[in-house]
Amino acid sequence: MFAWLCVSCNNLDAIHEKYLIEERTYLGKPDSLKAYPGAGKVKLTWYQNSDPRIETTVIYWNLREDSVVHTFNRKPFGGFQKDSIIIDRDLEEGSNNFELINRGGKEKSLVSSVQGEVFGESYIERLRIRSIESIRMTEFNEETGNALVQINWNTPPSNCVGTILRYKKFPSGEEISVRIESTDAQTELEEVGNRLLHPDDILYLSSLYLPVGAIDTLVSPELKQQIVSYKVSAGSWTERDPATGATLNSDEYAMPPDIIKYIWTTVPQNNISILDCDRFGNLDPYVNFTLKLFRFTLNPDNTVDVSGYSNISNNNVEYLVSNTGSNRWEPQRKSVYNPATRVFQMVYKRQKDGENIFIYEETLAPR
Repeated sequence: MFAWLCVSCNNLDAIHEKYLIEERTYLGKPDSLKAYPGAGKVKLTWYQNSDPRIETTVIYWNLREDSVVHTFNRKPFGGFQKDSIIIDRDLEEGSNNFELINRGGKEKSLVSSVQGEVFGESYIERLRIRSIESIRMTEFNEETGNALVQINWNTPPSNCVGTILRYKKFPSGEEISVRIESTDAQTELEEVGNRLLHPDDILYLSSLYLPVGAIDTLVSPELKQQIVSYKVSAGSWTERDPATGATLNSDEYAMPPDIIKYIWTTVPQNNISILDCDRFGNLDPYVNFTLKLFRFTLNPDNTVDVSGYSNISNNNVEYLVSNTGSNRWEPQRKSVYNPATRVFQMVYKRQKDGENIFIYEETLAPR
């Protein structure tokens, strides 16, 4: 019995000593491992302990299908030392798992692992541009044909640290790039050109994002925005009976000369084709565009569709704006835009159900 106990104890000691030996063969593993997201890349940081046998760190990802060997350069003072690497190849957008193992000679450490986020095209395409609360032309120089434009900004989205706005001054052609900080509520731009849809007179906006912990500032897709000033060089309007088309009051009214109207783009588009106007016919300029709308849609054949409404609140529409041609007596005519002269020949109507129809014809010319 005693002999059996001695053999058993000897076996346990042998097993224990085996594991102690194996444990001593492990190098110190990467400590306090962290991952910082980037655009197509990830930065990894960690601490190496004072183990003098550490020579390299092997970083694995993509289920260990991809890896890189990072040489560890120990500083003379020894002790704990911070190390890092940026992985910028063969990474999938989204979350990636990284495993780090220290090596020295034939020995290695246990594994340290961390999840790292990679920002790619899909993520960047979803970044929103800081929205504009209002844009208006505060001054217009009749001699030079340029304007002073004021932009009021809405609150920036989360992690948005700024917005870049670029344009060319008119007529000098000087390229301007303005950085609008996230704390800025208003921006004024000088010498903005007044040529509708001309690439040098369009404002190009993109917002800058710095997600928490990110090593890169991300740039959103670009938005085209423009405001231009037009005047009514000629025009008239008539009031018609909706049933017969007869002209009421037996008269055609001339539009007052030189009515000023402002036109601007409204939504992010690769090809600007939707424009809003602030003044319907000879009525007062619109102020609240959540309640009123006067919209031009430019078609590929340079015809213009007109749509809109007034005072659409609580389902109470004061009147609707549309193309002509929906009544039997009324000819269908299209408004037309001339890209060469940038002149609009407009014909449109406004009507409230069951009430008289007002038909407008006007020539809108750039100032």
